[in-house]
Amino acid sequence: MIDTPFILMYDGQCGLCHTAVRFLYHQDKHHRFTYVPLNSSLGKQLTSKSDIDTTKIDSIILLEQEVAYYIKSRAVLKSIHALGGLWRISYLLMYVPVCPLDFIYDKVAKYRSKWFKKPQCSIPSKIDSRYFREA
Repeated sequence: MIDTPFILMYDGQCGLCHTAVRFLYHQDKHHRFTYVPLNSSLGKQLTSKSDIDTTKIDSIILLEQEVAYYIKSRAVLKSIHALGGLWRISYLLMYVPVCPLDFIYDKVAKYRSKWFKKPQCSIPSKIDSRYFREA
């Protein structure tokens, strides 16, 4: 059972996604996130349960338990906002129409494998594994 309000599903083969997960983990002082690779059995189960088409989204999905799920730029902005504190100011970008933000997101996603090396391990050292799920 996952007992955090947010589940961040990410591409387990992407260096950029791993960098983003590490950043969120270190900034998340209240442990509001659980991190699940999309290609794991749990990731597949969660996306199937939420009727999320992973053929169209392959990098980051934020599932707010019992509320909704967010994809692409909205997932990024909602994740940053959920950190609280000064990060909440990022929510102002939610007023920008989704088209230009998702366009930028898609461009970065397209070239992420060229710009970022493949991760060496799924869970970095010195991280509490309760918040990382592989199965």
